[in-house]
Amino acid sequence: MKSTIGFEKEDAKNLHEYWDEIIENQQWSEGKFTGIFEEKWSVYNQLHSVAFSRWESKTSFEDLVEIMVDADIKGVQTCNEFAV
Repeated sequence: MKSTIGFEKEDAKNLHEYWDEIIENQQWSEGKFTGIFEEKWSVYNQLHSVAFSRWESKTSFEDLVEIMVDADIKGVQTCNEFAV
C-alpha cells in the first residue's frame, strides 16, 4: 500500500522559501527553524524542549535520560513528525 503525507498547496510557497533559506545559510540543524520548532513545541506542551536530528544509539537516549534525572526534569516527550 502506498502511503503519502498530505500537504496544502497554499503552503508550497512558504515551504520553498524556508528550504531556500536553509540551503543558502547551510545551517541544517541548530538554526533558526530548529529554534522556532523548540519554542512552539515548548509552548504547546508547556514543557522545555530540545530538538534532535536523530538518535545515535540506545546509549545516547540513556545518557539523555540520566542528564534529565540529574537536572530534575520530570518528563520526556518525543515527536518524530515535523509541524510548522
